[in-house]
Amino acid sequence: MKTVNYRGVLVVFQIPEHWVEENDPEGGGTYYDPDDASITLRLNVTTLAAPRDIGPDEAVAVIKRCGIPIEGNVEMLPNGQAFAVGQVDHATERDTAIELHPLLMVRAVPPRTIRIANFVITAVPSESHAAIIEPKLDAVCEWVRASIISDASAQKSEPWWKRVLGR
Repeated sequence: MKTVNYRGVLVVFQIPEHWVEENDPEGGGTYYDPDDASITLRLNVTTLAAPRDIGPDEAVAVIKRCGIPIEGNVEMLPNGQAFAVGQVDHATERDTAIELHPLLMVRAVPPRTIRIANFVITAVPSESHAAIIEPKLDAVCEWVRASIISDASAQKSEPWWKRVLGR
């Protein structure tokens, strides 16, 4: 396994050594086995400023209010992050039927920062390969469950015009 340090150390997780990492300069990452097109892992992270002071336990409430239908319960992990499995969605990508398996990981960073790591496993379903896909989905889900979202407070950056104009 190799360690992925998404956006520095914003989110740290592991994937198999041979998987390819593609990070969009504007945000978002895609991770996949170049020899197996049946599974792709995508990641987007959102950092929010809470309107009031929050505690670490706020992570569960954030998942419950995020608007993504959740399968089962939201789980508070020992590392202080909340984890939930979203309901599977179906779509078509380049004329191929796919399943989207959302996995949400949230960390509340007191006093007012909330980070949401939205992982989505894209799977190409096939009845003849169901026995092969399920263990792969389970493995990727465990990698995501073990991910660590940074607990560093968000830094306020000065407005772009101050950086450009020097004011």
